[in-house]
Amino acid sequence: MKGFGLKTLGSGTNKVTGDDLLNTALVCWDSAHEHGYPADAENSLRQIKKDLNSEKSSYNNFTKVYYDVLTALGFQRLDYSIANDAAVMANLGRFNNLLTDYESANRIGGRSPSWDRDLKGLCWFMNSYALQAYEEQPSDDIRGVNAVQVMTIHQAKGLEWPIVFLFAAVNGRFPPRSMGRQQNWCDVPRDLFDAERYEGSIEDERRLFYVSITRARDALTVSHFNRLTRSVGRSRFIDDMDKSVTTDVVEGESLPALTVHPSSMPEDIQTFSAGEIITYNVCQHMYLLRDIWGYQPQLDQAIGFGNSLHYCLRRAGELVKNDGYSPLSAVATAVDEGFHMPFVGGGVLEIFRNNARKLLIDFSRKYGDDLRRIEEVEYRLEYPIHNATIMGKVDVIMRDEGNMEVRDYKTSEDIRTFEEVSTQVKLYTAGLKGLGRPVTSGSVAYLAESDVRMVDVVDPLLNDAKKYAEKTVEGIMNKRFTPWPGESCKRCDQRPICRWGRKD
Repeated sequence: MKGFGLKTLGSGTNKVTGDDLLNTALVCWDSAHEHGYPADAENSLRQIKKDLNSEKSSYNNFTKVYYDVLTALGFQRLDYSIANDAAVMANLGRFNNLLTDYESANRIGGRSPSWDRDLKGLCWFMNSYALQAYEEQPSDDIRGVNAVQVMTIHQAKGLEWPIVFLFAAVNGRFPPRSMGRQQNWCDVPRDLFDAERYEGSIEDERRLFYVSITRARDALTVSHFNRLTRSVGRSRFIDDMDKSVTTDVVEGESLPALTVHPSSMPEDIQTFSAGEIITYNVCQHMYLLRDIWGYQPQLDQAIGFGNSLHYCLRRAGELVKNDGYSPLSAVATAVDEGFHMPFVGGGVLEIFRNNARKLLIDFSRKYGDDLRRIEEVEYRLEYPIHNATIMGKVDVIMRDEGNMEVRDYKTSEDIRTFEEVSTQVKLYTAGLKGLGRPVTSGSVAYLAESDVRMVDVVDPLLNDAKKYAEKTVEGIMNKRFTPWPGESCKRCDQRPICRWGRKD
């Protein structure tokens, strides 16, 4: 990795300017990998800033800005098959998660973006909250990267490595000086909750230390220092360790020779959603970017429309079953009382609500009797296949006398092909039949088209679906994430930053 130096920036005549920050950012980016950045990167970034500062900015969400910044920096030059590049890409995906979380909270109720305000708010969010909160992201979001994993002790719970290094094991940090100190809980009275429990105790810290030293299979190295800004002593917990299995190493000495044994333990059983199985077979590289590394779709006002339709149908089924409503009146009542979308408000929300009411009433005119057959909604399912677990949420289970039907609702046939959705229905059916449920039919309901298409769920086809899932899991486990440019690119939210994505 290339080295770099930064000039000291402080108060007085050494003020931090926008040019200083931009130059520093470009140097840092250049040092993170071996590909450099495009010759016009600086101009492209300045143009993005100019657009954001204009009264009629072309940007309406953070992910669009982020993707353009990545493109300006030459993100497409990174290669997922190179370990260092993969680590960079994985962590940039994690940052995309941060942006989405901030923007989702900021745009609730249909609030429009104001870039001067929102970018300042993002800086506050990162410095005051995200700096601590986002180190707790799952450790497997960079799975497959051949690199040292740096994480907190909390992240490491339940995991194991051949060699573990525990740094800065000094009093004042482990345990921290703030341990047991009364905190200001934003004026919430302490007698309303167990405040002392959240402020920690020496036993809480001792248990955390135990977690840290039991993550190593072959060798553990615990290090400490004598001085930072003032003298410190090594953690009191070090003195509690069993001296018969530890070796002290003084400053300047090398670590003793270590023997690292190959792992004889089987891989952990991983869990995959039925949706992940489908996504991987649309494009393996899209799955890597979206489902493993966390690159996000751009925020759109219509997000949540399909979920709200599902909720209204569920509520309508309850009104029909429990309160004697007719299907049409149940749907209308459910929409009037329960329709909600997170990122719109006022007149725009009313437009969406009216569209939902018309769509569901039209559907119920043709299939309203199906509401009377609903037995369970959003049924959570989990079942084993070879070396993995498949999980999912069945939209609706309907019963007709002794037989059951598994149904998946879709708001548009364009989102996924019927073949893809029917595979998902078969996976759900296989799991339910494994639990002894008498499922004899499956279906996909396209709400926007007022159409229901049946899915054949005979046992040979269910077995084929399970083999399909097992082959998919085997591909994921073996880190096969081959790009498949083609028609699937039109359905990929990450196409703007994919080096293989078709832009037509």
